[in-house]
Amino acid sequence: MAATSITIDGHPAPLATVGRRGPMNFGQNWRGVPMVEARYVLTAPVALVVAAIDATRGDFRADAEQHPDPDDALEQAWRRLGWAAGREAVKDAHFLRAFVEFEAAGLLDAALGSTPSTPVWFLNTVDDAWSTGGQVVLAGVAGRRPSPDERG
Repeated sequence: MAATSITIDGHPAPLATVGRRGPMNFGQNWRGVPMVEARYVLTAPVALVVAAIDATRGDFRADAEQHPDPDDALEQAWRRLGWAAGREAVKDAHFLRAFVEFEAAGLLDAALGSTPSTPVWFLNTVDDAWSTGGQVVLAGVAGRRPSPDERG
């Protein structure tokens, strides 16, 4: 299940030019060469998130029941939904945002498939998510290395 489209800075981008920032640095500030940042919006089939929810549900619930955390947004949202399966849980906007925050890197990996050998853009965050019409939308910050002209 791959992403169906992505826009970066409001412009369509070929999926083959996009990768996720590496696991150790995902969500972190850029280091080294200053990066050019832009907002991205990625659209994928809602089934991608449903599958991730269902794959996570059993272990997450077992851990939450053994070690309850009243401050964990995902745990509290899932409890409120009665530990609903993916198809139902994904319909709840609060749950969806909490789940995407918890599983952001894995969802991007599932949506993008394998990272191209020389991606132009690196997706670094997922800070918003919503579902609409059988699609899930993930939005966040992407970065790319500046061109020689942009380095000035």
